[in-house]
Amino acid sequence: MDAVEQIRNAIESGQTANLTAIGSLQDLATVSVELADELAGIDLFLALDDQAREVPGLWPIALSLLDAITEAGIMTEISSQIVGGLQIYDPVTLHQTLIAKCRNKALHYAVRAQALRSGIYLAQDSRARRGEWKGLILSADPADDGNFLKYIAASAGVLLAHTHDSDLRDLLHDLLKVPDAEDEAAQQLGMSHLNDALAAQAPAAVVGALREAKAWFSRSSEQGEERPDANLYGACVSLLLDFHERKGASTRDLKPHLDAIIASITSILCEQAFQNIGHPTRVVWQWNIEG
Repeated sequence: MDAVEQIRNAIESGQTANLTAIGSLQDLATVSVELADELAGIDLFLALDDQAREVPGLWPIALSLLDAITEAGIMTEISSQIVGGLQIYDPVTLHQTLIAKCRNKALHYAVRAQALRSGIYLAQDSRARRGEWKGLILSADPADDGNFLKYIAASAGVLLAHTHDSDLRDLLHDLLKVPDAEDEAAQQLGMSHLNDALAAQAPAAVVGALREAKAWFSRSSEQGEERPDANLYGACVSLLLDFHERKGASTRDLKPHLDAIIASITSILCEQAFQNIGHPTRVVWQWNIEG
């Protein structure tokens, strides 16, 4: 049994507490690429990140491992660790690796989407890195994989929620022409107009923005895939508009809206339950981006 195989066996059996004790950096680098698409690769990445604080030479190995991942499930788990608050040894170099991975059209769309998810999360505290991700989002190719463009629409909405940006809105309008991304683009446009309504001062501006939001939520929910989020926001906005237009509506008048809200909340809770048992249906983008 050669050194590389010994290291591989040690890692696969969970012996990652002290990586430099089981092999040289060169051999660890070789094994990390071999394990990139295996479950053991997840634990290895976490161990490399943690131990790089004591042995900085381990960090380039972690980046090489991440770069070698082609399996969506492995990338999703590592992304979940990152957005769950994993303390990254060097966010700057990880950012560059994630950018490159996201741009690689040869990869499965879900691998690229999880790189996008992780990258935007890590960019929260950096205006420069956030600007790079915005540039990547705005330069999205309409001919790219429609499923990936759906994630582009979602991430554009994350950025748009914290700044009024006509370029991002224009992108969402462009993505309405992509069948696989249309529902997400419409949802994010609805959220953007809802934010406008919340920020408006003049009553006419509030009502106008709410009507725009309602129209976009309706379009999102009509695109075939179940969209309990669009249904919920649409029902809430409809309730507000109905109450306003009727100059105060009775409980009986509002009951259809309340029933729709309850049904949508129930659907969302069921969806979250499926996510919790390992059957994710859609990524939820809820990060706080300052500035």
